[in-house]
Amino acid sequence: LEGSVGELAPQQRELLTAANRDAERLHHIVEDLLDMGRIASGRVPMRLRPTPPALLLDAAARAATPAYHKAGVHLVTAAEADAPLVAADAPQVAHVFGNLLANALRY
Repeated sequence: LEGSVGELAPQQRELLTAANRDAERLHHIVEDLLDMGRIASGRVPMRLRPTPPALLLDAAARAATPAYHKAGVHLVTAAEADAPLVAADAPQVAHVFGNLLANALRY
């Protein structure tokens, strides 16, 4: 795609672009499976801290908003401002929410 082997015909470029997109998708699936395996085996230490649920939701929504806008989808979150704190590892929750939001957009 970068032209390192010469000029590509339009059909070749299209096929390589599709293959690249599929390879990226599979890479993300494998990384997610590896992450789940590490979490399930207890190899990922959880750093639980009291966290407002709205903070977790807002962070996930902010990260996903560009992809949602590009797809023409409006993403809305709703959390009670006075909801009790939850014991959460914010980076791990962000990863989970990110996967959920990406899958929701994709499917």
